[in-house]
Amino acid sequence: VQWQRDTSIVCPDLNDIGSSITVTSSNFTGRTITGLEPGNRYTITVIVSNGAGSGPVSNAVTAMTIATAPTGAPGSITLVTVTLNSATVQWGEVPCLQRNGEIT
Repeated sequence: VQWQRDTSIVCPDLNDIGSSITVTSSNFTGRTITGLEPGNRYTITVIVSNGAGSGPVSNAVTAMTIATAPTGAPGSITLVTVTLNSATVQWGEVPCLQRNGEIT
């Protein structure tokens, strides 16, 4: 079982992160993949093999893990302008790996 994280949603500045696990049972037809990041999209494929080699890659499925609240705060906040009845502020992004999903 192989998976690849699509970082374009949450962390477009990072390279895709992938991994694989090996299942060694001839009648095994499922596996839970753990250690995934919250609020990320993963593309999952399966390859089966035997003593003669590996077969073709399965069709890919896409899974989106459930988002959680961000674990990081926005970067430094700056007061840009103040008027009689308003204030404009700017702040830096939440660090990519602390977003835990798409910031909206």
